[in-house]
Amino acid sequence: MSKQKNAIVNLFFAGVGGQGLVLSNQIQARAALLAGFDVKTSDVYGLAMRGGSVYGFNRFGDQVLSSTFAAGLGDILVALEPLEGLRYLPLLRAGGRVVLNTRPVLPSTVLLEKQDYPANPEQLFTQAGLVVDSLDAMSLSLQAGNAKMTNVAMLGALSLHLPQISVSAYTQAIEELVPAKLVAANCQAFELARRG
Repeated sequence: MSKQKNAIVNLFFAGVGGQGLVLSNQIQARAALLAGFDVKTSDVYGLAMRGGSVYGFNRFGDQVLSSTFAAGLGDILVALEPLEGLRYLPLLRAGGRVVLNTRPVLPSTVLLEKQDYPANPEQLFTQAGLVVDSLDAMSLSLQAGNAKMTNVAMLGALSLHLPQISVSAYTQAIEELVPAKLVAANCQAFELARRG
């Protein structure tokens, strides 16, 4: 997506409590600000005990007036958890993109046997007419030294589709928002995901 006058990029993050979704949304917003964009975000995490649903809107462009967008206007869905991503398919525009973490973290609705887990979530995204970029972000974060960096690995994969935001902007955002002792490992997780 190249930068166009007054173009707004609509991102949506979906996951479960404990995955670091709010932090990844903050890093994405900070990187966009550092790249010179107006940014608006909102997160819903009030009931986000581990396993509970968490989601966030992230919009950036030359001028953004609202932190949310209507169904059918989303450009990219960042699904930290596959089933949680599937819940928000209606938000994406036709031909939109999904950056999908293939490693499930069973949401509370599945653990409480209120919902079945789909056998092949990736196929369901594809059948909906979306472009899917899959990665095992957990494995990449483990390679970088800490399973809790899955959220930043997901940002690395997302960044490949946002060329208007430089890697250096992401790196600076990570440095500003992550505890100093974890910056190097988080930057490594980000880079591993960018390499595929």
